[in-house]
Amino acid sequence: MTLVGESFARLGFPVNFLDMMHREEKAERKKVPLRPRMAPAFFRLLRLARRVFRMARQVEPFIATQDRRIDAFRKKGWPGESPESLLADLDRLNAFHAEAQWMIVAVAMNMAVRSRFLKRMARRGAPDATLGDVLKGYGRSGGLAPFEAMRALAATARALDRPILERLAAEGGPGAVPVADAELAVSEAGRGLLAEFEAFMARYGFLSANGSDFSEVPWIEEPRSIWRTVARLALRPDAGPSPDEAEAHREEVLALVRAGLGPLRRRRFDSLHRSTVRFIGWRERISLLMSEDSYLMRRCSLALGRELVGRGALESPEDVFFLYADELRDAIATRSAAKDRSDTPAAKVARRKAEMAADAAIDPPETISADGWNAPPREPPPPEPGLDVLHGVGGSAGVLRGRARIVHDPALEGHHLTREDVLVVPFTDIGWTPVLAEAGAIVAETGGQLSHTSIIAREFGIPAVVSVRGATGLIREGEDITVDGTAGRVILHRGKKT
Repeated sequence: MTLVGESFARLGFPVNFLDMMHREEKAERKKVPLRPRMAPAFFRLLRLARRVFRMARQVEPFIATQDRRIDAFRKKGWPGESPESLLADLDRLNAFHAEAQWMIVAVAMNMAVRSRFLKRMARRGAPDATLGDVLKGYGRSGGLAPFEAMRALAATARALDRPILERLAAEGGPGAVPVADAELAVSEAGRGLLAEFEAFMARYGFLSANGSDFSEVPWIEEPRSIWRTVARLALRPDAGPSPDEAEAHREEVLALVRAGLGPLRRRRFDSLHRSTVRFIGWRERISLLMSEDSYLMRRCSLALGRELVGRGALESPEDVFFLYADELRDAIATRSAAKDRSDTPAAKVARRKAEMAADAAIDPPETISADGWNAPPREPPPPEPGLDVLHGVGGSAGVLRGRARIVHDPALEGHHLTREDVLVVPFTDIGWTPVLAEAGAIVAETGGQLSHTSIIAREFGIPAVVSVRGATGLIREGEDITVDGTAGRVILHRGKKT
């Protein structure tokens, strides 16, 4: 990214040009005049931009192709596969993932550019209209699809006795609550729920807290958080967003915008609105596919890990995630014990686990450049004198005052969140949906108006402020705060707890 930033700067653009497009940041460097020697690179950049912004016809075929590619691996358990075959499968999945990474970046760039123009046109037609107003309700088929499936499970779960639902809501599902496990298996309603839950996991079980990190434990391997969400939704039938209200609000704002535009601008606005919605949907669908092929890479890697455990090279299959790709190949190819005991796979894993533990205490800066950086220990920075407001980007309009709940990993979330709680997170992915569904507002350290956090918050109809740097350190657990998603700010009511 340093190279990309410098390339923009040499071409006369601000070094943070991509951040300006995605997060509406201000330029970090003044534009410089285009010199003759820059012309060849400048025109190459224009050709690339033209290619990227005329790629709409390529996206749907790519999604279909990627789905077919992944389908060949979905039913593979890799039992009895040779290590060489496993490595070949891992290479293929990695290649598919790389293609999807390029596609999702290109789609996100399209989405960001279109949304900026859409926002300007919406305000021209209706000064009070926001980007969220005209895009509300379009996240249901993508980022909210797993939540809608959970809500369908909850409808089935309501046939269970309330004590069972309360135990599931508190502890989780089968394997976690033996009594509830037995009761689900013996009742007709329970068996029906178990069958639907199994189908849900077959479709969405690959999701995790970070879909692109295949060392993360997915829902299917640790389903308790999903059982808790389903049970809580069953106990609270009114939880979650109302699609009718979201669509009614959007159509009302769209009518105001169109009424304020002339015939030509109205046609341009409608066309831009349709294309932006299309790219939002594509981004969410590609993100799901990337999460799934990442999960398949996880399964394949764990199969290789089990092979190395069987040889005595590793202590646990999960240790495979601490090896580099070439080290994994060498470990598979080498069947004799290493002469240097400090160079064995197990020794490398032990060193890297220690490195990871040390690195977890580091709070890295927003930008890392070729000049390096000094990383202080991860400690909540002391509040500045008089500090009572944190600024970010308004992701979802509305205001809520409530209690801060700091969550770094949704799988470890132990709170029973209520609509009086504000979820304060580093980032979110589709796998965070079960936690997002229960909060009254959201504050995220990263993201923009078209980030997953903002889209889901708008669908849930709750305030959200994103791109609040250092929020999980600056805001204290249980602190009384106000989230103003309209103004893009978080007010800290220091010295008070709710």
